[in-house]
Amino acid sequence: TKHNEDGWEVVIRKDNQSLAILGADFSLRKAFHSWWGGTLFGNARGAFWGMWGRGKAYTNTIRKLKERTAQLRQAGHAVIWASHFPPARQLSVQDSTAKYNVPSELMLSRGTDLIKAARDLNVEYILCGHVHLAGLTGIGSALPNNNVYVITTGSASATPQHFGGTEENSFLDIGLSVDNGRVEIVRIRKIAYNPKKNCFPEQGSILHFPLGR
Repeated sequence: TKHNEDGWEVVIRKDNQSLAILGADFSLRKAFHSWWGGTLFGNARGAFWGMWGRGKAYTNTIRKLKERTAQLRQAGHAVIWASHFPPARQLSVQDSTAKYNVPSELMLSRGTDLIKAARDLNVEYILCGHVHLAGLTGIGSALPNNNVYVITTGSASATPQHFGGTEENSFLDIGLSVDNGRVEIVRIRKIAYNPKKNCFPEQGSILHFPLGR
């Protein structure tokens, strides 16, 4: 594991394959950066509360993320990314057809820049948190095999009313397969809190997401 001011990385090795999870820190550098992309009157609530809830995909951080991705691949590692803030404005809720619109005050400003960078380097998966939502959102592309999937990993402390009364305290157990630099999701299980037993089960329910390949 390595850390620096712009991010962190973890390399996992197994059976002569290796996966690097490369995280970027998109926390606001200055409080007034929460006003980016908003208007003084039309988005005042989002910009004000965004001082505590927003992130921003800074150009320099994305540049370093891309550079480090190239270095890790050159060293033989498969790479996926991680960002605390989801770069998508609309997220899928678990494996249902429901959608969750990320409030303005919780968004990643310039998130489309992160998606574009992932597409440029064929980074297919971005692990995210922040919104306490378990789900997988595919962001399509006009090019074949160039989709980006935003995986919101859930939270043990989700608030049901935040998602219209339908969400529960749950997180995702994700299985990944690595083969010569190619990463694929082979398993997604939802681990949901059982209030009757007052615990999280060891085995969760299998979720099925259309990956659009």
